[in-house]
Amino acid sequence: MAKGFSSLFGSGLTVGYLVKNWPLIPLVFLLVFLTITLRYDVRNNKLAIKGNEFTLKCHKSELIDKQNKLQFLCTNSQIDSLLMLHHSTLKKPLSPPARVMDR
Repeated sequence: MAKGFSSLFGSGLTVGYLVKNWPLIPLVFLLVFLTITLRYDVRNNKLAIKGNEFTLKCHKSELIDKQNKLQFLCTNSQIDSLLMLHHSTLKKPLSPPARVMDR
């Protein structure tokens, strides 16, 4: 059996060599398992980071929209307060302004 085993894997790998160095076999399997596990964890972390970046972009755009709305409201309230301060009789329009086209 040893002759068939050595001819199959070459002369350097024999049953005697495997028996002599048996602690290396579980160590190799452990290293392969750890490598696969770490790569899987890194892949999952990268996917989570991409998902979080997308969520952050969505929230950032919502924040910018809210800031613009608040700035617009603040500007309108300042204009209204200045008009009231100067006792203006100017009123808000009932319909939106129409665009006049040149012919």
